[in-house]
Amino acid sequence: MHPIDRLDLIAMRVARLQALFGVLALLVLAVLIILNVLLRWLFSAPLLWVTDVQSLAVAVGVGACFATSLAERHHIRLRLLGSILGPRWQQAIESFAAFATLVVFAVLVWQLYIFTERNAARGLSTILMNWPRAPFWWTVTGLVAVATLLQAVGLVVDIARAVLNRPPPGAPGTDSLGRESV
Repeated sequence: MHPIDRLDLIAMRVARLQALFGVLALLVLAVLIILNVLLRWLFSAPLLWVTDVQSLAVAVGVGACFATSLAERHHIRLRLLGSILGPRWQQAIESFAAFATLVVFAVLVWQLYIFTERNAARGLSTILMNWPRAPFWWTVTGLVAVATLLQAVGLVVDIARAVLNRPPPGAPGTDSLGRESV
């Protein structure tokens, strides 16, 4: 396996591990909501703190899943111009799009940092249980920062593939390792 493909594979594995964390957070939230509904219905004894957990857990879950979307390049692509200009131009356009995505996510991390810093400085807490919100938002900021780092790795991989004229694994005319198929 080519080192560029290996780097891409490592980034995807890190992203999937992070997404697993996010999906587990959302799964736990779903179980808590079901338990809350059942307790409210059967015993008129809801778990008040579940309301506070909901907004924070969703933010963590969504923040954790950004990495997989970026690492697996599940985003809008500009293929029309590349199909007209040829595969080398397509790779250049994809590299530019990866750079633009990196810039957007870098700004997102920066703004999340500012938002979280303000939450921490003001001592903001949840409405019902008065839990501090900052730890949850630091987690979201960290997860999106990892996603941004993985996007930077993806950009390096895309540029290297464009320079080396190496299609990504699974591209038309290649096998799952990116080698030309016969």
